[in-house]
Order: sequence, then C-alpha cells, then structure tokens
Amino acid sequence: MDPKIKWWKLKEVKLRVLFKERVLEAVRLHEDVQEWWTENSKVILRIGGEVLGKTSGRRAPNDKESWWWNDEVQERVKTKKEAKKKADLSGQEQDKENYRQRKKHEEQ
Repeated sequence: MDPKIKWWKLKEVKLRVLFKERVLEAVRLHEDVQEWWTENSKVILRIGGEVLGKTSGRRAPNDKESWWWNDEVQERVKTKKEAKKKADLSGQEQDKENYRQRKKHEEQ
C-alpha cells in the first residue's frame, strides 16, 4: 500500500491556510487546459504531501477498534464478515440469505 496524503488534516484551520497560501503561490496559468491541469495537479499533490504529511503506507490493522470486544462478539463479527465475503463472491441467493441472517443476529 502506498503512502497517502493526509487530506483530512485540512480540517485544521492553520494547515488549511498554509496549504492554500502555498498552492496559490505555486499555481501557474497555462493556455492549454490539459497542460494547466497536469502541471497544477502535480503542484497540489506535492504541496499537500509537504504541508499535511503522508501516511506510513502500512495497512491499518484488521479490526483495529475491536480489540476490547469479548471473544463471543469477536466471533460473531468474524462469521458475519466471512458470510458477507462469501455472498459477494458467489452471488448465490442462499449465501446472501445466510449473510442477512448473521447480520440480523449481530444487530440484536
């Protein structure tokens, strides 16, 4: 997985202002629209990486927010996810119904 720019940091006012200022300084006008888009998109991505930073590129851990759940809940979630995956891959009505039942059981 490639590192991603942390665009969500634009919610912070200081970073948003800095990003905007740097982009406006670096953006250039071109007569050709395609050339304008190509060049300025590179500028925006470069400045975004510099100002906002990038992720490590490593994948988020599986079920990163479920570590505190007890074993029974973790097992239910796991079986529901497996049923969902099987239903999506097979497309069979029986697998879809199995997933619906597990999902309904989990919500109770």
